[in-house]
Amino acid sequence: MKTHSLMTVLGLSLLAVSALALPLQAVTFHVNVDDYTLYSDPNTGNEVKLGGFSGLFPVPGDSSRFYVVSDRGPTYDYIIVDADGIDEDVEYKVFLNPDFGPQIMTIQLLPNGTAEVEDLLPLVRGDGNIITGLTPTPPSGLVDVDLAELPHDPDGLDPEGVTIDPQGNFWVSDEYKPSVAMVSPSGEVLLRLVPEGTLTGEETVETLDVLPGSLSKRVNNRGLEGLTFAQDGTLYAIMQRPLANPDKATSEASRNIRLLAIDIEAILSDQTEGVVRQLIFRTELVHRSNYAADLFAVTSFRDQGEAPKTILLVPERRADKLFAIEISGATDITPYEDAEGNLLADPSLTIEMLDHADLAVLGIKPVKKTVVLNSMTAINPTLSKCEGVCLVGDYIVLTADNDFNLYETVVLDTDPEILPVPIFLQDPTNLPMIHVVPLPHGRAFLR
Repeated sequence: MKTHSLMTVLGLSLLAVSALALPLQAVTFHVNVDDYTLYSDPNTGNEVKLGGFSGLFPVPGDSSRFYVVSDRGPTYDYIIVDADGIDEDVEYKVFLNPDFGPQIMTIQLLPNGTAEVEDLLPLVRGDGNIITGLTPTPPSGLVDVDLAELPHDPDGLDPEGVTIDPQGNFWVSDEYKPSVAMVSPSGEVLLRLVPEGTLTGEETVETLDVLPGSLSKRVNNRGLEGLTFAQDGTLYAIMQRPLANPDKATSEASRNIRLLAIDIEAILSDQTEGVVRQLIFRTELVHRSNYAADLFAVTSFRDQGEAPKTILLVPERRADKLFAIEISGATDITPYEDAEGNLLADPSLTIEMLDHADLAVLGIKPVKKTVVLNSMTAINPTLSKCEGVCLVGDYIVLTADNDFNLYETVVLDTDPEILPVPIFLQDPTNLPMIHVVPLPHGRAFLR
């Protein structure tokens, strides 16, 4: 496979579409997934293709190739519409292909403005069997196309972010437990870190409950979203939403998302105490669909004699902005709460219940935020569901989760004696894409 530098690919792509010789604007690469069919609808012939791109990380040594990870697989809500056109309550979450296992994909950008899937790396157990996207605890909450309940998978993952450690292992974040997992270059899941108290004893992958137990209070499917290694070897992982601590209403009214700083070296040396710090990322909006969507660490500039700062890129979705956040000066909230996530100073309160003034009274400082991109959807509307970001040179690279292009599913209830037939409504514009954007103001945000 012939490789190209990102500058070469961008220059040729722009030249092809606009006669520009330099990459002065955003470039979108459409990923060809025609050869990757996950499900064919026997009723309509519609095909569900590979997608669900989550997380983004540049392949070391090749600036035109990127790793992305798929999420758990193509699912849809079973929505019944009767003869009068009345929607009944959603009763099922249907998994179209229960045999699908999450995969790390290698995407190659091409000079003609397209991209191709160069490699698929399924996540597997030590015995070579795939790890599925089924939930790790019963009941699974998922059914197949015949509405039969699916089993749970004690090692099941719903990956949302991907990065690489200094030894060349992949790490993925997971919405389910939530968890982070170490994956060998061959795809074997070697280790999983989960919240304290969530071990089931059914796991076949080595699993340690060293993450804060309060993380298990995450809103369903709103677990750990992005992760990245900083220069000092710390693994940072961010929750998608504030915890439902003590309840879902609190999550929806809160702006306090937890950012974990995990000492992987200490954990691999069998330490369990003090291996995780928890910082606060304050969202711009109070809205239940406002998410932190990924993480990517970049090296800061440093003045002579000054220690480097840890800077992370974070897309915030409904706010429609890409932020750079600075870790130094942020407060570890772990000593402020008990194992259940209640404040020691007042057990009737939780971190998720506090506003900015309340945090200040306790002496808690959130991470500092700087806007890098004022609008991601201005680049492409699909970036309203941005789930991947990285930096290559002076270019931001973004991707969105297209949910396997299951745009909407309607189930027509025409005969009570016959299982209603799902009709997949797909959006021809909602295909996997990679977007490359010049930094608006260079690397000034790193100073």
